[in-house]
Amino acid sequence: RLANSVGAAQGAKEAGAEQVPDAALHLRLANEQNAEAQRLMAEDDNERAAFLTRRAQSDAELALALAHEKDANQRVAEAESKRPGQTPQTATDAQPAPAIPTPQTPTTP
Repeated sequence: RLANSVGAAQGAKEAGAEQVPDAALHLRLANEQNAEAQRLMAEDDNERAAFLTRRAQSDAELALALAHEKDANQRVAEAESKRPGQTPQTATDAQPAPAIPTPQTPTTP
């Protein structure tokens, strides 16, 4: 399991997770948890080490997803800016969906 977790962290790093603040945090956590898991395995505390490697792999996978999300958002913004007559729209520019009115039930006297 440790090899999978270390590999996931390496994949996140190669995907640019260190350049995305939220992803960098999760990548750092994954690396710290992997190091702690190695220490625990050396002490024959394999149960706790296995738990930490699962957490580390989850953090590494989240870091990878956040790095991919940042990349995808940049590509969308670039594509939108190239469309004629369109201005790029960011998530903060988007208008919220209109509220759907709730039907009122008539009350009987």
